[in-house]
Order: sequence, then C-alpha cells, then structure tokens
Amino acid sequence: MRNFRELIAKWPTIAAFARECGIGYECARQMKNRNSIDQAHWVAVLEAAKSRRIVDERGRPISPTTLMNMSARRERQPKKNVRKNEGRAVAA
Repeated sequence: MRNFRELIAKWPTIAAFARECGIGYECARQMKNRNSIDQAHWVAVLEAAKSRRIVDERGRPISPTTLMNMSARRERQPKKNVRKNEGRAVAA
C-alpha cells in the first residue's frame, strides 16, 4: 500500500475505521477523500492497524515510518490547479 487511502481501505468500511481509531465518521471520510491522515491520529491508526494485523507490501506491520513515507509521497504529488475567483479558491 502506497498511500493513506489504500491503508484506510484495509478496513471493511469507513465506519469501522472511524470506530477503531476513535474518530468521527465524517473525519474518517475526509481522511480518505483527502488521502491524508493528520499526525495527531497516527498513534490511534497504528494501534488499530496492529489489532487488525494490517501489514505493508513486505508483510511488515504498519509503522510510523510507513506513515511518514505515505505522507512524503503525498507531499511530492503535484497540487491540483487552483485559481482565485473573487477571493475564493476554486478548482480549475
């Protein structure tokens, strides 16, 4: 798994991910949509992944390094083209 979206998909539902990580459903849904998990939630995500025995592509448990690598990959991706429209940012 190369990104946060793929990690979250290891749970059967977003609701299950949210419940096991101790966060609200909407927060979990936004994490998946944005392909990002705030670092404040990493400990809970790591514990939930450990409980589910979720492993990376090499068969190793998900670790802080795994999450840091996912975050770094996300940061290197080109940003969506955004233009200003009357003081508000809108997708181009």
